[in-house]
Amino acid sequence: MLFETYGSKLSPAILFFHAMGVTGKSSEKVAEYLKDKYYCILPTSTVYCVGQKYIDKQDEIRQIEAFFREQNIKELALVVASSIGADLALTFVAQTEIPIGHIFFDGGQFAQIGKGMRRIMTPFLYFAIKSLYWTKGKTLRNILWCDDDDIKPYFISAGKALRYGNLRRQMSDSLENKPFPKLPKELLKNTYFEFGSAEEHFKYRDAVMKAYPDGNFPVFEGFNHMQYQLRDPKGFSEMLMSVTEKNTLPKQPQAKHHIEKNTVRETLIIPLYARKKCSELYPAVYRDEAAIRLTDEVDYNFSVLEKKSKSLMQRFGFLEVAMRQNDLAFEVKDYLKTHPNAAVVNLGCGLDNIGQSCDNGNCKIYNLDFLEVIAVRNELLPAGEREKNISCDLNNTEWFKEIDSSGGVVFIAAGVFYYFLQEQVKELVTAMAKAFPNGRLVFDAANKKAVKLMLKTWIKDAQIKDVGAYFAVTDAKSELSAWDSRLKISSRGYMLGYNDLKDPSVNGFFRFLSKVSDNMMKMQIVKIEFGGKQ
Repeated sequence: MLFETYGSKLSPAILFFHAMGVTGKSSEKVAEYLKDKYYCILPTSTVYCVGQKYIDKQDEIRQIEAFFREQNIKELALVVASSIGADLALTFVAQTEIPIGHIFFDGGQFAQIGKGMRRIMTPFLYFAIKSLYWTKGKTLRNILWCDDDDIKPYFISAGKALRYGNLRRQMSDSLENKPFPKLPKELLKNTYFEFGSAEEHFKYRDAVMKAYPDGNFPVFEGFNHMQYQLRDPKGFSEMLMSVTEKNTLPKQPQAKHHIEKNTVRETLIIPLYARKKCSELYPAVYRDEAAIRLTDEVDYNFSVLEKKSKSLMQRFGFLEVAMRQNDLAFEVKDYLKTHPNAAVVNLGCGLDNIGQSCDNGNCKIYNLDFLEVIAVRNELLPAGEREKNISCDLNNTEWFKEIDSSGGVVFIAAGVFYYFLQEQVKELVTAMAKAFPNGRLVFDAANKKAVKLMLKTWIKDAQIKDVGAYFAVTDAKSELSAWDSRLKISSRGYMLGYNDLKDPSVNGFFRFLSKVSDNMMKMQIVKIEFGGKQ
């Protein structure tokens, strides 16, 4: 390998892993902006070094660690890996004993390709990369998304040095079709797997999210593969400094989180948008600053919801969502009065910020949802002090072990149990009663007529096809008490049980609909107190 360095050895070190078809110097423009504060190390793989022979990834790592020993590098503040460089970087961080503070993957391929296909790909890749040297970069537009003059030298230099045997050996142990290596959970919290929404490699994002649920997964909206780094090295370097020093991305318009239609992740958008609209329409009744901010930070087509938001019934729907939040927050705060050090557990949290809004300065906050939702939440609503975001399936009660209920525990579930089978809710509630004696569970429910109506309006409007509503209840106390003798059950009206809605911003017709909702549709907030151990 060949090593280029920028900055002082006495500064915190940053290690770069470069993309396929270029040399390590491809990151020099970024390093120029970082060198006053960091020691930037830019190795070039032996694949692109004249007179060197690529052996395997382990040999590359040995060379890197030997360089560190020579330079007396004891730890790394940041690892930055681009494209296929992410494959080598993953192996390096998984096995090195050198402490690593943060990791940033810029458009990592993360492809898992069979051995036969990699053999077929190799000659095509070889001629593509060599053509950049033969034509002095004229074929770049046919290979990549751009042909910028300022990046051509790195492709030309790599193409000149490339030998077929080196590329063949690299492809034999790179992008293999096998599980991603395990990384420590604490390191993953400081790891960013960034993708451009326009790049072909975006298709690998879901697999990476499933492998590393505790990581961060920003999407640079409208950007192609490595485009931000190449087009704006100054902005990219400032972003890396923010990651290294603050463990957060700076506010930038391209860093939006893409939400696909017809996915479970999409279900978090509906109540988020409703909370935003209610905050705008009825500010004296409800205000959610986080919802207003977050709707601008996700990449989602709100046009269908926006078009319908002017209808009378849709506005009443916004009010329903807001009242649910107010009701649940009331019950949480009520529990914290007698249990100030309790755990507040938000089941199926989505992008709901109710835990922080009820924070008394002493309680512990847990937010639970599917891993793909938690990945988005980690970026948009990162866990604060005494707070933890947990990816899980609520029906798999292994998550019980994560909850510290020594000071008591109050669970809330907003709009969650409609998607559970009746038996699933029963099993979960009885298991919680056994595991968390003297705890409290609060959730919203409605009768079958109301649930069917919801399916025809909110869920249908979002065109969600992979979830269904099963759980319904009319008389919570009589229907649910039989589940377990430890359960003490009560309920209040969903719309008017906690608030008379006599604020001038709420018209009389909506108050009438609220009475219909509470009385005819049996929309209710159910509170279950868990008794002591049997």
